[in-house]
Amino acid sequence: MRIKIFAEYRIKRECRSAYLEWAVKAVESMSGSGVSLEILEGFDQPLLFVELWIGVTEADYRKLKGEREDESHPLWGQLPQYIEGGSAKFHMWAFTKTAPLPE
Repeated sequence: MRIKIFAEYRIKRECRSAYLEWAVKAVESMSGSGVSLEILEGFDQPLLFVELWIGVTEADYRKLKGEREDESHPLWGQLPQYIEGGSAKFHMWAFTKTAPLPE
């Protein structure tokens, strides 16, 4: 079963440029993996970022969640320094599609 992951956090204003450089590396790290990572900034909430992960298995999610909690990880461990409030303010959720809903 494929799931979608959402991660959300607010970046410190003074770290925005460094964060955007990190974000490019994060997206590039997924190249060729079959998993899509898109990073979006709030249109009316600058500095609020959401990661949208598509094509992830449950096993991928559990592995990724563990890596994201590991501040010694070479890529994901860099993110908390950019987040307002550090790793405690990093939020990550997984979702599955429900039965079709009426429109």
